Amino acid sequence: MAINSQLKYLILTALFFLGLFSAQAQTAGYYLDPNSEEPRFIQRLAWSGGMYSLHYEIIIEKEEYGEYVNYMNKSVTDNYFDISLSPGNYRFRVIPFDVLNKPSKGTDWAPFKVFNAVRPELYQPGNELDYYNDRQGCKFYLNGKNIEPDAKIYFVNSEGEHIVPVETIRNDDGNSVRLVFDKGQLVDGKYDIFIVNPGGLETSLAGINYRTYKEKFGEIHYTAGISFIPAFNIYGEENSFGRSLYYLSARIGLNACIVSNKYFGVEFSLSRFWKKDDFFNNTTSGYIFGYNLIFINWLPERIGAINLKAGVGFDTQIMDINYLNAGLYFLYHASKYLNIEAGADYTHKINDKSGAILPWVGISLIF
Repeated sequence: MAINSQLKYLILTALFFLGLFSAQAQTAGYYLDPNSEEPRFIQRLAWSGGMYSLHYEIIIEKEEYGEYVNYMNKSVTDNYFDISLSPGNYRFRVIPFDVLNKPSKGTDWAPFKVFNAVRPELYQPGNELDYYNDRQGCKFYLNGKNIEPDAKIYFVNSEGEHIVPVETIRNDDGNSVRLVFDKGQLVDGKYDIFIVNPGGLETSLAGINYRTYKEKFGEIHYTAGISFIPAFNIYGEENSFGRSLYYLSARIGLNACIVSNKYFGVEFSLSRFWKKDDFFNNTTSGYIFGYNLIFINWLPERIGAINLKAGVGFDTQIMDINYLNAGLYFLYHASKYLNIEAGADYTHKINDKSGAILPWVGISLIF
């Protein structure tokens, strides 16, 4: 049933009375008038005692300019009275009439307040909600208006299960909300989000596409890998790199998220190289330390990444910058931690101005 936004009021608090009778504005009695063509909120005023009373007189007063003035007098036979009130501060008392139709001692005044009930709104489509993940869990940012402090906010998954955030943080004007979920509460998939203000007015967004790998700016990952790299001389003296030169490289690195699925980081490598004649005799020719800057661009669904790198290499024999490096490689995300990699590097040797292409394959672990 549609809810008319112009007729939407509710009671948020009530107090009990002392004396023979007690009266209350019932906080659990929110409901809509089912018989109205224009649905409206109903407040229920209830009291106890006066079992043998013939009827009850209800006196309702409304606060105006700091003073309470008479708003309504009503005679009823039940021990409750349903009414639809506009926003404001009110109080009411009940006077029972006995079987002789004489008034007896009534209740004290019971104050209550009716607040304006509004429908919450969200501005952005579900698939554009701003969120990120970190090592503790995930955070969603909602922008809208009329999100009340006591509003209930929850996600619904494809199986109809309700997932309630562990923390809801609102700004003062009610126009934005941050939802905090513990790690593991949400898994990859589509969700609907619901915001229900007190009194039942609600809004929702469908089709929120959540992925656990969408991380916040600065989130760090550590990597460790190993690569096999043959070298092919393309210019300069052939013997600078050797007719056939092989590298076995161990790598460690760290990468930080810069935006969405894009990361920037640094990689350190130690490469051991062989000339062909020496390789089969297991005789090493030397070591090279490498330092590279890495740019990682993850593909949709995190199935893989296309990466760029550039840096320098140090020949351990002379401990001087001896190589300039640049490379392009593809990473396939085989499992949660394991990556399979393949690419090609270009290396320029400074001292004799020779260059080579180094195709390579490798594996890496990411944490």
